[in-house]
Amino acid sequence: MSIIQTNFNAAWLPCPNETQLLLTGDLPIHCPITSAYVLAFQDNRLLLTRLQDRGWDIPGGHLEQNETPEMAAVRELYEETGAVLKHIELLGAMNIHITGDKPPGYTYPFPESSMVFYWGIVDRLDPLQSNEEVAERRLFELEEAKAVRWVTDHLGLVVEAKKRADLWCTSSL
Repeated sequence: MSIIQTNFNAAWLPCPNETQLLLTGDLPIHCPITSAYVLAFQDNRLLLTRLQDRGWDIPGGHLEQNETPEMAAVRELYEETGAVLKHIELLGAMNIHITGDKPPGYTYPFPESSMVFYWGIVDRLDPLQSNEEVAERRLFELEEAKAVRWVTDHLGLVVEAKKRADLWCTSSL
């Protein structure tokens, strides 16, 4: 396990807060996992989804009842991109710690929770219809993907995922 990024007072969380982005092969056990995401690659390109309310982003979302993080990642990837994977592996986690008082109406685990990230290799892309959540999907060259804010903000994670995907593709030939 290695810490690749620490942030304080992320704007999308109640403040004050601290987040740590980790590379790890183990699921977090010290706090609840709320969501799972996939950095999926096909032909050396990163698959992203354009969400109606947030723009381009990595596919993923909240775990449903009785769902493992990997199951959630695979389900969310398919719902948001139509992608089916031929390989998926845990890449890391973001540990979230709200360091202040619990905000009124805060529905997430408090004071700590985690999000997990997987990397994967796309086997096929089924047709995708835009809907109230998803506008479209697209494969991006890594340099082009750097224009996407999430990619820029988490570039160390993306680069590590691409490195692992390239290695897997080379070794599976």
